[in-house]
Amino acid sequence: MFKSRIKKLEERVEALEKAPAPQHIQVKCSGMSIGENIKEIRKKVGMSQKDLASAVGVSIPMICQIERGTKSVTLLLGAEIAKVLKCDMNDLVGK
Repeated sequence: MFKSRIKKLEERVEALEKAPAPQHIQVKCSGMSIGENIKEIRKKVGMSQKDLASAVGVSIPMICQIERGTKSVTLLLGAEIAKVLKCDMNDLVGK
């Protein structure tokens, strides 16, 4: 019984090892990335990168990297940024 389960697990691991690595994708809507939308909204509300970083609990370089599109935003961080910027998550994703 356990041998058959172990065999199935070994087959799954082997299949995963052979599978191509997932590619990093960048979501763009309406020609603007999430980071560009965050930057635009942040500037509209008159907030600096330092203010936003402090409010959401990340570093200033992290906000800079998000806005440039070199770092991805998790759903939790995106939700927190939207809350601080007093906008909807849809506003961050695209117009």
